[in-house]
Amino acid sequence: MDRNLAIKKKAQTLIQKGQVDAALAEFDKLFESGDKDPYDFILVADLLAKRGSMQEAVRRYRQAVEEYGRAELFKNAIAVCKKILRISKEDLQIHRTLGDLYAKEGLYGDAQIHYLEYAEGSIRRQEHESALDALDLVLSLSPDNEELSEKYRVVFVLSDVEGLSNEEAAKVLGLTVPAIKSRLHRARLYLREQLSRYLREGRAE
Repeated sequence: MDRNLAIKKKAQTLIQKGQVDAALAEFDKLFESGDKDPYDFILVADLLAKRGSMQEAVRRYRQAVEEYGRAELFKNAIAVCKKILRISKEDLQIHRTLGDLYAKEGLYGDAQIHYLEYAEGSIRRQEHESALDALDLVLSLSPDNEELSEKYRVVFVLSDVEGLSNEEAAKVLGLTVPAIKSRLHRARLYLREQLSRYLREGRAE
């Protein structure tokens, strides 16, 4: 019998007997041997989550996401990402991953929603470059992104990403403060409308 298959059978038997720690030890042997079956990562993550080891559970779920991604099983990867969000709601990177996965599936509305979540979270953390990258991804996926022209995008970046005051942004761009406020309002309104539209479409499907 194949060694890895024997380990899996032993681990399953231990789980049925309620010997979770021993089963997890067997799965560790399996993973150390190079076996990367995403189903096993999910099984282990579920066991870890049930006993409250959330950080370790998320690590194993992430490994499953990576393996499904490599196999181009994007819907499976998305399902696992949703498991992660249920136990780690503030996990910003998962929103970025979900954006990438939905984009690969051609579900651009869903991708934009998660890229926006990632951008907003990055702004809160003062991670400006990450927020800007995510914003660019949102715009690149929008069929009518010309509505947010470069002049509005620059104001949005200076104010919401770089954290400049209206007065500082006005000085940088050589505009009046009222003009900055108007353009920033239009930029934010565009992004909110995009998010609301895709949320409505998602519920209607």
